[in-house]
Amino acid sequence: MKASFSTYLNAITPSLRGLLNILKEDYDYVSILSTDSKGLSINISRHSKGVSSETLNSERGNVIRVYKDGLYSEYAFNELDENNIDELAENIKKILNKQLEILKETNTKVFDTDILDDDKYELFYESDCEILPEEADIEKLVLDLTKLQEKALSSKENIIESMVNGSSTHVNKLFLSNNRYLRQSYVYSEAGIVMVFNNNGETKMAHKGISGLKGPELFFE
Repeated sequence: MKASFSTYLNAITPSLRGLLNILKEDYDYVSILSTDSKGLSINISRHSKGVSSETLNSERGNVIRVYKDGLYSEYAFNELDENNIDELAENIKKILNKQLEILKETNTKVFDTDILDDDKYELFYESDCEILPEEADIEKLVLDLTKLQEKALSSKENIIESMVNGSSTHVNKLFLSNNRYLRQSYVYSEAGIVMVFNNNGETKMAHKGISGLKGPELFFE
């Protein structure tokens, strides 16, 4: 199956384009990077089980980058009110222009940067995977990982703990500029097992991990 691109990012694209069109009247270059990434994380040990809908890279938000007077400035925001794009644009300009004013008032020496290329380009990419983390059967994954943890724990007498973990993130990113429209959606996952064992009175640990551009199906490879 395809890792379908974010319906949320598709829905806000017209508003983001409107924002970009307003800002480009005041700046030489404007781009917007938006992300909507969902995750799943499962941790199983001898005494506990944990499930979360977040990973280190699950996120939702937007970053505006503008170029003016040889300098780049950025403004990040999470919430987008599609009915108040004009107000948001004015607030962004006010904040970014204030930053430029401070640099000039303080005679701050800055590194003069060339404007980025903005040749016309479009990209749309959706990776393949068997399971999307946001659609996974969590009960089954927990049950299967628990069986794996218990099997590892009982594999040898001197093993005193085994910990199994798996995380999967569905990354969605949108990039807009005056001439570029880029969208990508892909899933990557990681899994690992930690073994704690007693070796002649000394406690030692061993770890093995795997990762790849796959969904939670990777947990059992």
